[in-house]
Amino acid sequence: MAPGLKRLLLVCLVAYGWIIHGYLGWNEESHHALTYAIVDGHALFIDTYAEPLGDRAMVGQHYYTDKLPLESFLAVPVYAALRTVLPPVGGVTADTETLFGRYVLT
Repeated sequence: MAPGLKRLLLVCLVAYGWIIHGYLGWNEESHHALTYAIVDGHALFIDTYAEPLGDRAMVGQHYYTDKLPLESFLAVPVYAALRTVLPPVGGVTADTETLFGRYVLT
């Protein structure tokens, strides 16, 4: 690989890793809610996290994310590993541990 290409890839990695935008938006939180529900609640419904979300779907008595689940499924092993050092996410809050967890998941 050419040295110039390596530098470009390194700059892109740093830039994309440094900037996280919109981590408290409905879209992102809907993905995160499914990840939290799978790891913390062992379920696919997001009832615990659904209250502040606008991007949700009610089917029967439960709320579900209305997003494609691939991103949430890919984040499950990462969040499960984070849970060994961080407390569970109890809802949409802005405390330091929760924001750090969201940053790592993103």
